[in-house]
Amino acid sequence: MFGSSGNTSRLPQMEQSGTLIIGPGGKKAKIDTSLPKLTSSEESALKKAQKYAMEQNIKMVLVQQTIAHKQQVGTCISVS
Repeated sequence: MFGSSGNTSRLPQMEQSGTLIIGPGGKKAKIDTSLPKLTSSEESALKKAQKYAMEQNIKMVLVQQTIAHKQQVGTCISVS
């Protein structure tokens, strides 16, 4: 088949017909894939959500660091 048989010939190009399906092998078409503009209230809500997500991420990192530090201090005390 198409494995390592040493056959390096390319597959013939076929005519594309029917409905356009975006994906590998599909012809590139000028399709507008941009997102619609956000309203000011949507922008505000998005910024609040991003800020909240960043705060939660920082909080999680600090908790993980605290746990790791406590474990490290605990092993140092039990060793000595």
